[in-house]
Amino acid sequence: MGLFGVSIFLTLFDFFSRSILSSEKNKLGIIMLKRLIYTVIVLVLIMSCATPEDPVTGNEPENKIEYIKTVETGGYVRDLDGDNNYIVFANDMAGVGVYYYDEDTVKVKYREQSFENIRLARKVKDLDYCVFYSRYGESAGIYLLNMENIDSLYTVFTAKITGQTVSVNDLKIDVDSEGNISPFWSNQNGSNWAVQGGGKMVDIGEYYSWNFESWTRHTCSYDIESFDIDDTYIYVSKGQLGVDVINYETSEVVKTYDTPGEPLNIRLNGDIIYVAARQDGFCGLKKDTGEILFSFDTNGFAQSISFDDKYAVVSSGGGGLYLYDITDSMNVKFIDNFNDLDYCYDAIIKNDKIYAATRKGIVVLKIKD
Repeated sequence: MGLFGVSIFLTLFDFFSRSILSSEKNKLGIIMLKRLIYTVIVLVLIMSCATPEDPVTGNEPENKIEYIKTVETGGYVRDLDGDNNYIVFANDMAGVGVYYYDEDTVKVKYREQSFENIRLARKVKDLDYCVFYSRYGESAGIYLLNMENIDSLYTVFTAKITGQTVSVNDLKIDVDSEGNISPFWSNQNGSNWAVQGGGKMVDIGEYYSWNFESWTRHTCSYDIESFDIDDTYIYVSKGQLGVDVINYETSEVVKTYDTPGEPLNIRLNGDIIYVAARQDGFCGLKKDTGEILFSFDTNGFAQSISFDDKYAVVSSGGGGLYLYDITDSMNVKFIDNFNDLDYCYDAIIKNDKIYAATRKGIVVLKIKD
């Protein structure tokens, strides 16, 4: 509209309001109406002003994503993870599923009657185990699933944390040089949130347990949407307040980084923190300083990030998924958007294919040359 146009509009509005509405009752009404209109105009002006931090919208789509098929799973696919052999996925009330690339099918599902809502699933790297999270009811907890015999899956350990698991938003798995599996998750305990876990998996014969005494707990006073871990620090999303960098040994917050939007998912890639910033799309920060390196708008709510050596894919809910070229970490480029997915919760990239977690099932897409 511009400042000149706004001033003319306000002058005319004031003239007509004074000449037409002269009673005391109408005077009160017009005063309230004026205030409302002034407020709207100020907001429009503020939102229309460009700033150095405005997101980069990216190039025009390159039409690089090709639809292949939809694999029906019998429920919403809330989350997925995989290696070079298969994908494990959280199938909501339908349990935990396993999708094999070679056979291009869901070969098996694991479900107990008590499972009410499977929300997160993580494949343990280089081992035939899966760690998954059941959200509600008596089954609420973190489970370790043995997948060595695909025809006979069974849980070998459960961290029962009933009453706290409704607040688990993220789950990470670490495997040390001796093959010990260490899970980390975010959860709420009373009024405090925490990233906890890290206990070593101990072989006790036929079954396994996690050594609770070796667990660590990093308590925060805010909701934790997501986190990631390197050798020294835990990087914690604190909603609209940005990202805290926490010393792993001391639990001291050593830095706080401001981010666009509200970080729903953060992932570390070398010296960069990738952020799915809800309504503000996808951005990248320098890990040591928090400097914003790039920022891209997305439709919908950006909520999950996955990447390989060449590409990053951002799941953006009703906006579908977005593909980026990350071969040059200092010059990330938008490639394409695929939005015929109903709703996209998560996605992973394997061998130039994208496997998207949606309400329809697993949607398989190809990245064209």
